[in-house]
Amino acid sequence: MNQKHAYLIMAHNNYDQLGILIELLDDKRNDIFIHIDKKSTLLQKDRVIIKRYAQHSNVYFIPRFSVNWGAYSLIKAELTLLECATRKNEYCYYHLISGADLPLKNQDYIHSFFDANQGKEFINFSDSYYTKKFANRLRYYYFGQEFIKRSDTKLQTICRYYSRFFILIQKLFGVNRIKSFNVASGSNWISITHQFANYLVCNKKRIEHIFKHTVCGDEEIFQTMIINSKFKKNVYSTKPTMYGNQRLIDWKRGNPYTWRKQDFDELVNSDLLFARKFDIVVDNQIINCIRIAVKCRS
Repeated sequence: MNQKHAYLIMAHNNYDQLGILIELLDDKRNDIFIHIDKKSTLLQKDRVIIKRYAQHSNVYFIPRFSVNWGAYSLIKAELTLLECATRKNEYCYYHLISGADLPLKNQDYIHSFFDANQGKEFINFSDSYYTKKFANRLRYYYFGQEFIKRSDTKLQTICRYYSRFFILIQKLFGVNRIKSFNVASGSNWISITHQFANYLVCNKKRIEHIFKHTVCGDEEIFQTMIINSKFKKNVYSTKPTMYGNQRLIDWKRGNPYTWRKQDFDELVNSDLLFARKFDIVVDNQIINCIRIAVKCRS
């Protein structure tokens, strides 16, 4: 099998920060696939500039479409990235990351880690409390999620009211979309093998049937699909820890917390591979500090 890795990036803003991320992923052993939200202001000239950050990796921009928080379009973007990458090559690992992420280790370290754990699927799992709590996200039909965003508009308010009313009707009639399979939840940022990536792509229609018209289904898709498949035995860890997907994410101080310069020691001393989230507008110093630290380790 090809020992190259594929990085699948979902981004929508902060293109200077995206360039730094690409710079830290740039390696002849990696290819980089990027989906930019169609709602963003990215121009063709910006794509050319972003590509210049990669001297060794191939960078591919996949077809753009609008991605909305909590809606199926998020899952569609993830599956499109996986599909484009698996068609391009048979990569050893596929890393789904956000444009707000950064690696905490250099590429030699990251490749050595996955070589040592070849065949394992790196997926984060929530504890049983949250899994049970979030099961209703899949149990009922949630229509209009592409229009229900965090900001309030008249249309969004109407969609919310109709969604709540329709859920009450479904409860009265005993609707249950998940009675034939087990549900699990967790982070949607993963590192998976070609075998599982290909399994997801081949089951795209089934995934659409299960997860379309759900709410925040991107936080259940990979966990639910793997525990109901033969790949369950390959999961690196099903414990509710960040080691499951090797992502350092702080949910105690934010939703999630945006890392700042004062967190530098915690970040560089972590034994995890990646961290999110960073925001060049909130604190550009921590991004530059991580960039220098990772490159100095090379």
